[in-house]
Amino acid sequence: MTGITIASLFEQAAARLRADFEYVRRSNPHPGEKGQEAEEIVREFLNAHLPKRFRADAGVVIDFENSLSRQSDVLVDRL
Repeated sequence: MTGITIASLFEQAAARLRADFEYVRRSNPHPGEKGQEAEEIVREFLNAHLPKRFRADAGVVIDFENSLSRQSDVLVDRL
């Protein structure tokens, strides 16, 4: 058996995300752009790891009374 556990997979994924966020933090001086880059990192990560019937994106939520939420940086939708 190789020593790969679900905990080690989560640790590796978390380390990768932290490294990506740290790169954005150090390489982009503009706060708004930094935030957009971080949001994109999260969406790309989720899209790479979620089952293909789901998709992460940005957008708004419409409730049952047709009210719109404010813009959300990350939403997960079923395709």
